[in-house]
Amino acid sequence: HYPLRRQRQMCIRDRDPAKPNDFIHGHWTFVDMNAEEKPAKRSDDRSVDYSQIHFKIRLAHEAFQSGAMTIFVPLFVICLASCALLFLDPGKVASYSSPRLGGTLTLILTTIALKFSLSKQIPTLHYMTLTDLLMIITISMLVLSLISSSIYIWLYTEKSQPVAIKFNQTVRLLYPVLFASVVAVSYTHLRAHETEAD
Repeated sequence: HYPLRRQRQMCIRDRDPAKPNDFIHGHWTFVDMNAEEKPAKRSDDRSVDYSQIHFKIRLAHEAFQSGAMTIFVPLFVICLASCALLFLDPGKVASYSSPRLGGTLTLILTTIALKFSLSKQIPTLHYMTLTDLLMIITISMLVLSLISSSIYIWLYTEKSQPVAIKFNQTVRLLYPVLFASVVAVSYTHLRAHETEAD
């Protein structure tokens, strides 16, 4: 581990403390920083006083580049791909069952990987953000698509083919509408909650 630790130390030393942007990851820009000294008491001995320095750092967020290009466009493409997979009909071509189920599972794993990738660019917050909400909705809808595809294949092979075809047609129509509706309702609810908090 020594070479790796030494490399990290050299990397930190190479950064200029007078340039805060060198220490900021993602689409954020340093605005200003101030410090305030406040009194505090030791947790193990309340009779002992000491001073704490509280730092406040303001960052500006590059909304379009970080929001649209990094979050919304990939999730929109994933949504379109999941809708397109529903039009692979294993009832007409048996070999379509594998890409339909496998493709949906791949989209789920892709969304989870995107979430972990974005966590390196977005600060950790202790409340629900729009990014978190969209990720949860996307993964939930993809799981629902995977389950509905499995039900369709089961109905077609084990039960009634006409019922299976009707079910598949209904899913094709309702899935994108439900996806968009859940996103819209959740976004409205989140914005209303943020307004009340302010």
